[in-house]
Amino acid sequence: MAHEDECEREMFVALRWGPRAVDLPAVPLAQLGIAQAADEATVQAVEDWHYWVAHGYRF
Repeated sequence: MAHEDECEREMFVALRWGPRAVDLPAVPLAQLGIAQAADEATVQAVEDWHYWVAHGYRF
């Protein structure tokens, strides 16, 4: 998860890329899909957030 200051209005996640774990900027979770290799808990969390956003819910 991104720093709490970044998540006041929307859920942001911090990303890492590649074998050296390069840190990328935080992105809105609503814009992300689920990787095939994701574990069950990750799939459920992303699907729940997409449902939440699709129904217009807000913090």
